[in-house]
Amino acid sequence: MKLRLIYRRFIFAILTMLVWLPDPVLAQAQKTDTIGSHLLNEVRKYFNTDDEGAFYIAVQNYRDYHLKNGDLHLYYKGW
Repeated sequence: MKLRLIYRRFIFAILTMLVWLPDPVLAQAQKTDTIGSHLLNEVRKYFNTDDEGAFYIAVQNYRDYHLKNGDLHLYYKGW
């Protein structure tokens, strides 16, 4: 009798996890950051050119933007 109760609780716990687990994963979509993408494209544009000053300005703008928005992982990507 006790074994059946344990199995029922186990099955109930598994079903509950299957119902509630996917919700946080699907709750928020990735936001599209068009300004950040534009700044990164500016960095890429000047990366392999002779215009070293424009490259450093583009990188500084990229880092400043992400530091202001709190995206520290992208800020450090700029280093």
